[in-house]
Amino acid sequence: MSREEDCMAQLAAQILTHMLRNPQVVDSLEGLTRFRLLEQRIQQGVAETTEALRWLVKTGLVLEESTSEGHRVYRVNPARINEAVKFGRELRREDS
Repeated sequence: MSREEDCMAQLAAQILTHMLRNPQVVDSLEGLTRFRLLEQRIQQGVAETTEALRWLVKTGLVLEESTSEGHRVYRVNPARINEAVKFGRELRREDS
C-alpha cells in the first residue's frame, strides 16, 4: 500500500469508527470534517500539553503525583510558588 493509500485508509478508519460508535447519527461532509478536525486538534493539544507538563515537572515548578486510581495529576510546587509566579509574569510581558 502506498503512503497516500495508507493515509486514506487511516482517515477512512477514523470516519468509520466514529460512525460505528454513533450508528444512529447521520452527518454531512462538513459535520464529519468538523469531527475529524476536532479529534486532530485534541490529539495535538494533548501532545503539546504533555510536553509542557514534562518540562514544568523537570524544572520543579510543577509536581506530578499519582492518585489511588493510578491517574497522574499535577499541581504547582508550593516550595517554588514565587518562581512560578515570576515565570508567568515574564511570559505575559513577552506576549505583550
